[in-house]
Amino acid sequence: MPGEKGTCEEAVVPTTTKGVEKTGAIPVVGEGQSCGGGMLDAPVCSTGLTCVYIAESKGFVGKKGTCQKAKTTPKPTPPITPKIVRRLFRAAVPVLWVGEGQPCGGGALDAPVCNTGLTCVYPAEPKGFVGEKGMCQKAKTTPPNAPKTVDEGQPCGGGTLDAPVCSTGLKCVYPAEPKGFVGEKGTCQKSKTTPTPTNTPKTVGEGQPCGGGTLDAPVCSTGLTCVYPLESKGFVGEKGTCAKVKITPTPTPTKTPKTVWILFRAVGPVGEDQPCGGGTLDAPVCSTGLTCAYPAAGVFVGEKGTCQKAKTTTPTPTPTTTPKTVGAGESCGGKSPNAPVCRAPLKCIYPPTPKGITGVPGVCRAVSTAVAMAKETQKSVRIFFARGWEAPKMRVLSADTRYGVDLRPPFSNMQLKRRTARRV
Repeated sequence: MPGEKGTCEEAVVPTTTKGVEKTGAIPVVGEGQSCGGGMLDAPVCSTGLTCVYIAESKGFVGKKGTCQKAKTTPKPTPPITPKIVRRLFRAAVPVLWVGEGQPCGGGALDAPVCNTGLTCVYPAEPKGFVGEKGMCQKAKTTPPNAPKTVDEGQPCGGGTLDAPVCSTGLKCVYPAEPKGFVGEKGTCQKSKTTPTPTNTPKTVGEGQPCGGGTLDAPVCSTGLTCVYPLESKGFVGEKGTCAKVKITPTPTPTKTPKTVWILFRAVGPVGEDQPCGGGTLDAPVCSTGLTCAYPAAGVFVGEKGTCQKAKTTTPTPTPTTTPKTVGAGESCGGKSPNAPVCRAPLKCIYPPTPKGITGVPGVCRAVSTAVAMAKETQKSVRIFFARGWEAPKMRVLSADTRYGVDLRPPFSNMQLKRRTARRV
């Protein structure tokens, strides 16, 4: 027994006597002999034999059994079931396979095991603890923590993984507070389908209120117009009254820029010295031949004026400017449209300028003076004889020695021949 003192001795070689092997303190017995018992010197079975206990003892310590030949039962392939007893103990005794509805489990070495396709289902408590018995049932393929489906009036929700859910067509309605927070439980009820409001406006007749700025604000019937008060000027949200509106043909607009009907399309013309304008839909307009005269501050929207006769203003003539006439030796021409011109019979002589440059002023000179200067310089002109007589070009300096002018001589070829012959 635990805590008992012993004595150290040498091991003795076992000897066999009539099927019983003696090992000194622990005897080894053969088939049919008693074995076990829970003592330190309890007999054990020989090789190839197994100590089989009675059914009531279930192999508990202290019970005796009988040595028998061990049966070689093929071990079946265990199904994928998490609660099979043989996985826990792997009993050396023959396995007892039972069918559906039979008891199973129990914690003993020879506890019955369910056949393939069955599961040992334990009661709710203690949920399959070792030693508890169950019953073989068909294995359900329900996933773990699957929520339970409940009917109308049953509790639902709760915030757990296996919280019950409502059946099809039902809705889990929570109390007013805390408005369906996680963990709160509700009750399955039929879901009410509330129709979505269409906000269709109501059609009203003449004299009825209209407008108002809402989606379902009443509108006027065909042929009527929602007329707003003068103070509101038709702002959004203001209510009006349905009334018939006279359609006045729009007159052909004139060139008068301050006619009110052009801006507002008002109703009803008024006479001279009557108020006009004002910025409202029914603002008065002036009669034909009159104009709505506004104050000097300007024609702002909403400003009132007075009908007066339109004044006809004579158009101002466009002023015409006459170019200045200058004499000999004065500047003439240029870019200005009113550039000075030479007095007759003078001529504006322009200096030679590069290409692309225009507007350079000239000088008024007499034509006879230019011819006289050409005659004086004729002596220095070289005449080239080529293919007959030709009129030569000569360089003539004008009275203003700043510019040079190329001129043709004012005489014919015959005169040039005669003068040349005389010189020879």
